[in-house]
Amino acid sequence: MKTAAPAPSPVPPPLPNHEGHGAHLRPGRRQWLLWGGGLALAAAGAGGYWGWLRRQHSAAEAALWSIALPRLDGRQLALRDYQGRPLLLNFWATWCAPCIQELPLLNQFQRQRPDWAVVGIAVDTLPNVQRFAQRMALDFPIAIAGGGQGMELARTLGGTGGLPLTVLADAQGQIRARKLGQIEPADLQQWQGLLA
Repeated sequence: MKTAAPAPSPVPPPLPNHEGHGAHLRPGRRQWLLWGGGLALAAAGAGGYWGWLRRQHSAAEAALWSIALPRLDGRQLALRDYQGRPLLLNFWATWCAPCIQELPLLNQFQRQRPDWAVVGIAVDTLPNVQRFAQRMALDFPIAIAGGGQGMELARTLGGTGGLPLTVLADAQGQIRARKLGQIEPADLQQWQGLLA
């Protein structure tokens, strides 16, 4: 009586150890090499990310200082005219409740710190902002960027699509902080300390 040959195994046999695949290394050393290689890759990735982030930051700064928009009186407001002193650039709209609530605080800050520039970018229509300006006098300049232009500018400067957005640039023109949401007195104190 013949015995049946064993059925072939569905699992392939293990590969033989060959030189060059790490077989000659002790397990502990192999683990250290794997960790070291992983760390080197992570460092290279972090360096690449840092370079990308710096390029994004530089692009945002270039965009900031190239902004020129119409003011309520029809004249152009060019942000490059404010270089050389700290700048608080505030994106707001007449239909945005937190925006309206923070405007008196920004107005007061401008009066207390004339060495800083506060500039409002109204993401709204000219008629809406003109009507609003008749009800609330502001001591800082307002530029109009309606029709999606204002939100695109805000995104370019690191905004995520909401209002209000405030961008802080130092006297050298570098963006130092951003805040999405209503400004509080503590934010202004912190930013003054940051640029002291």
